[in-house]
Amino acid sequence: MTLTIEKVFGNYFDDKSINNPRLGNFGKNTLGRFKAMNKTGEYTPIIDIIESPLTIFMNESGEISLVEAQRRGLTITTDMVIDNLHDTMNEKYIEIAYKLGGEKVTAMLEFYPHGVSEYGQATKEKMPIITDRLFKAADLHKAALGKDLSDLLKSFEDLWKNARESQTNKKTEEGTDRTSRNKSRVDLELALTKAVHHIGEKFPGDVEMGKNFFEFHLLYNATNSAKDATTPVV
Repeated sequence: MTLTIEKVFGNYFDDKSINNPRLGNFGKNTLGRFKAMNKTGEYTPIIDIIESPLTIFMNESGEISLVEAQRRGLTITTDMVIDNLHDTMNEKYIEIAYKLGGEKVTAMLEFYPHGVSEYGQATKEKMPIITDRLFKAADLHKAALGKDLSDLLKSFEDLWKNARESQTNKKTEEGTDRTSRNKSRVDLELALTKAVHHIGEKFPGDVEMGKNFFEFHLLYNATNSAKDATTPVV
């Protein structure tokens, strides 16, 4: 890695590959991690720095979850489905393992053949394969999983097909609007940059401590992400 003034002192989040939904998701995750680590109040100033611009950014960008979009009858995007699938398979990992008889049973490989990370690194090209496999596994093991969980996992196949179909003729739209940089986005980018500098100053050279505060893989798609986890994020 070559150090430059721009890399060290620049805006880390001024990157065309970071779209608005991923920046918002990273911001929410980072804020939650600072709050979880704020046992003595030492991170309150940083929480205050992040919270306000994050709220404004989320409100102005209109980035909402798949669940909220469904509730409001709005168009479901492919990015919503991918992000929600990752979140669901991460959150349901322990429940699925428990209902199937443990993490090491063969049936778990039908749901997680490449670990949880596969869902975080899912591309639009791989989603048809992943959702088809998930549908078949959930249907095969519906007795063990229970109807609600089985139906939830099976639903991603139709969600993906419908979202993909609705966006077939809107490829350019996704590449512009979702990465537009207005004042609220820049304010959030700089707030998060300050948070990174704060932890870097407090724990210089301590990569493991940094992992307690930031999940940078959330900012990028599968081709840019270097994450390789096989267990749920906690």
